[in-house]
Amino acid sequence: MRISIALLALLAVCAGCATQKSLYQWADYEDDLYGMYKQPEKSKEYQETLRILIERCDEKGQKAPPGIRAEYGYCLYREGKLDDAIASFKKERELWPESYVLMNTLIGNVEKLKSAKEIDAEALAAEPVVSAAPEE
Repeated sequence: MRISIALLALLAVCAGCATQKSLYQWADYEDDLYGMYKQPEKSKEYQETLRILIERCDEKGQKAPPGIRAEYGYCLYREGKLDDAIASFKKERELWPESYVLMNTLIGNVEKLKSAKEIDAEALAAEPVVSAAPEE
């Protein structure tokens, strides 16, 4: 009887220590995020980690962890890839409805910036090019 109780106790302890499978695939996200904050020049590596993480999840038919697509969109925004950033924010909003308000705000801000850049580009294109060289 004592052996049975000891065996049950041992099994309960072992079951409590068993590792659980993570709900999401995080890959090297934490290490790369930390590395980017410590060495900002590693931001390209961090962005690549996010891209790979998203691709792996898409290939397996899984959702990327919450916030990953938004973070990737922000990396794209910093590179000036505004259309890609907006697409990433929209996908985050679609997959994670609780992010709706934040993603709408980010999308709206990037679209305003994009419109302003287009207006500036149109204005520059309409300006006549004036040469600084003196006429002879």
